[in-house]
Amino acid sequence: MAERLPETTLPQQPMNGFAVSDVIAEMQAALTDAGAFIRRMAQAEKTRLCDRPGKDGTGRKHDTAKEEATPWDGAADHDVYLTQWLIKLRTAMRLAALKRGTFSVRPMEGTDAARAQSLRLVMMYYLSGPMASMMPVHGTRAGSWADRYGHSLMYVCWKRERAVEARTVTRQQLIQLAMEQGLQEAGAAGLEITPDVEEIIATSTQQDFEERVMNKAEEGSVAELMLIFDTGLRDRGAEGKKEALRVVREFRKGAESVRYITSVIKADHPVWEALQPFVDVFYPAETEFEDNLDSARWIARTKWLSVQQLREQAQELGWDPKWVAEVEKKRGRAAMFTETNKARGWIMGGAGVGWNVSSRLSGESERNLVQIIELWDRSSTPDGLRGTYHTVLHADVPKLVGKRELLEYWSGSYPFVAFTHEMDERLLLANRSLPDYTRAPQQAIEAQWNSRTDGASLSTVPPWTGPPELRGTRIHPGAYIEQWRSGGVQAFQLPSPDGRSVEIERTIRGFVNQLYGVPSNEVPDSISMMMGQSDMDWYLMGISQALRLTAILVQQYMPVLTGARITGTQNVFNASPDDVRGSYDFVMKFDVRALDVEWTKELLTFVKDLLLPLDRNGQIKTGPLLEFGFSVLDPSLAAAAIMPDTAASADASKEARQIMDSIFSGGDGEEPAPSGEDYAGKAKTMMDELMKSPARMQMLQTIPQYREVFVARMRQLMDLDNQYGENAQIGRSQGASPLAPPNEIEQFLAQLEAIPNPEPEMTEV
Repeated sequence: MAERLPETTLPQQPMNGFAVSDVIAEMQAALTDAGAFIRRMAQAEKTRLCDRPGKDGTGRKHDTAKEEATPWDGAADHDVYLTQWLIKLRTAMRLAALKRGTFSVRPMEGTDAARAQSLRLVMMYYLSGPMASMMPVHGTRAGSWADRYGHSLMYVCWKRERAVEARTVTRQQLIQLAMEQGLQEAGAAGLEITPDVEEIIATSTQQDFEERVMNKAEEGSVAELMLIFDTGLRDRGAEGKKEALRVVREFRKGAESVRYITSVIKADHPVWEALQPFVDVFYPAETEFEDNLDSARWIARTKWLSVQQLREQAQELGWDPKWVAEVEKKRGRAAMFTETNKARGWIMGGAGVGWNVSSRLSGESERNLVQIIELWDRSSTPDGLRGTYHTVLHADVPKLVGKRELLEYWSGSYPFVAFTHEMDERLLLANRSLPDYTRAPQQAIEAQWNSRTDGASLSTVPPWTGPPELRGTRIHPGAYIEQWRSGGVQAFQLPSPDGRSVEIERTIRGFVNQLYGVPSNEVPDSISMMMGQSDMDWYLMGISQALRLTAILVQQYMPVLTGARITGTQNVFNASPDDVRGSYDFVMKFDVRALDVEWTKELLTFVKDLLLPLDRNGQIKTGPLLEFGFSVLDPSLAAAAIMPDTAASADASKEARQIMDSIFSGGDGEEPAPSGEDYAGKAKTMMDELMKSPARMQMLQTIPQYREVFVARMRQLMDLDNQYGENAQIGRSQGASPLAPPNEIEQFLAQLEAIPNPEPEMTEV
């Protein structure tokens, strides 16, 4: 189909060449082109839920008005939830990965190395706090829905939501604010602020304030002071100004305090939302699976809003009031979605495959909700610069849009991440789902189970051997069945039961296990681990992309964080947008073998006993090893027990200064603990502190006792670092190169030890 959306758009005039009717034509074509995929979705859901014609939930087959049950009325009709079991197994693995996986931020440029740690702290703050439920819930849904239907999408955006709050302001608070403004103006004018000047300004400000309050013509200036006092009122726009004027009028009546309604930020954080294809979101049939979904000409999603929500978002996001008024009249499903695939009312219903929105909500959506469309499309400027545009529209309002504007996300890409069940399909709609592969095996297992149950029924109530004229017309337990043999007509003899049915079922299940790498007799552990890790890496690639989009939004929209704390820890940090801006790679990793505690124990033992002794140059960092070990025991324990590098360094520096204070106060310094501390960091801090203090350096040179205690403590810290530190030297005394130069601290200690003691003073007799 030829493109209908504009190929060229000026960011200053985004509506030029854009027509809602053309967009609707594109969307209708996309829904029609996806007909085969939509049928597969419906069939996949039936397979997952073991839904089939004639099923009544009793576990038995029964005759209906249209057809007779096979092989007889009351025969077995078992449900084998093989597909659902596999989906739940894979979902459990993904949830474990999200809970126990490692998240790393890697700077792409050397100048961003210091900011990478700050960005990781900010990301952990959002992921463990405002987004605490989003990552496990929507992260697992995205993977599960990709298994169910072949692919799914994750929507990543920034949510800023306001709410009303009642507060109280006093007359004295506004007078104090006016006085502070007067002092600032006086200081800016070059006036020296003395106590006398301050008292004069305070007196004149109070008099001026009372005069303005009582003068109706001046109430606007006092209202402006109120807007400065509470910026939430200013954010309310015209309503906020009305509320500020009401406060002034209450003061005019003699009130000392007034209760008013302001706006507060209720939510200000990134958002993840998993979306089902052609239930929540849709796109052209030729859309390919790739980073950022760049091949998509457009992506659209539907949202159900109440009239109240519609008005709130219109006010917050600046939607066209005329469009809002028209949309309020269009309750229920848009005609485009009703007329397309009429037999499947769940399409773009926002509820789920097989759910008819109207019947599910008892007509609630038809009476009170409106269905709007958010559209993202790509267009270029006349000089070839491509941009992403965001449009809010309604399919039944063809001449207006709520808003169309250039999307200002720094990523420059669609705010979506795709997840697929298969790894080698190009088109999103070409991806087959897990039920597509397990439907036939599941039905075969059901047939074997039913046959065993029916065989048991015939064995319990065998065929009737009475007079032939009373024989039954259909096979069923107790029916008379003839068979012709050389001796004449006799009752049908059932074959004796054997284990062939069970063996057939076992073979079928073994095939499914091989297909998805489920540990079993048919799948060796090595193959199972390889296939499981491959599926996990494929899934986490999508999560990593979602984290990248989230981090870009954080850098663009985060407020200044003061005294922020990561949930589950006691670590407090401060961060601003300038502290985290840079270029980074974001990687989420999880080793499926980490679910085996014994394997993890052997791995850490291998690292401790074999790898660490080989680290003769101190290249191994034990921090990540500690984090990995704790995360295997309990992910929350790792966050609570392990301090960030900055916090640990700060604690080590603080303790080092305490040792210095003790030594130069005549004490012997703090006794270091035998293990678990940053000994090298303490020694380095002590050396740096001494170099910055000429007085203390003079004391070491002239007072041998201070020098001896200082050197002894430094030597003790270095010895402990060799034994227990991050790069312990146990068992490596013979491995160190005798030609290696001493490190910086060793050279410094050698210089101190070379200082001669002062000659003792001679006393005259």
